[in-house]
Amino acid sequence: MPPQQRKIVFLHIPRTGGVALESYLYCLRPDDPYWFFSFFGLDSPQNANRVVIESMTRGDKTHLAVRSNVHFQLATVVAGHVSRNHRP
Repeated sequence: MPPQQRKIVFLHIPRTGGVALESYLYCLRPDDPYWFFSFFGLDSPQNANRVVIESMTRGDKTHLAVRSNVHFQLATVVAGHVSRNHRP
């Protein structure tokens, strides 16, 4: 299944209050497990989607695993973490 084309992406820069905002976004729709996807596992009690996006490269194993995750595919909001050292 291809990922939903329209997503809101929240990139959390460290030390900017992003955890509070990410927690707020997560709590907006607790009845809908597919509304929110976090790279830190907030939509999964087992933290199954915990990945470091800085280590992902398009087409590598981690990238393909995230893209095939049903929570990612159906999510409207995607939240992740980028450090100041991240290089595109």
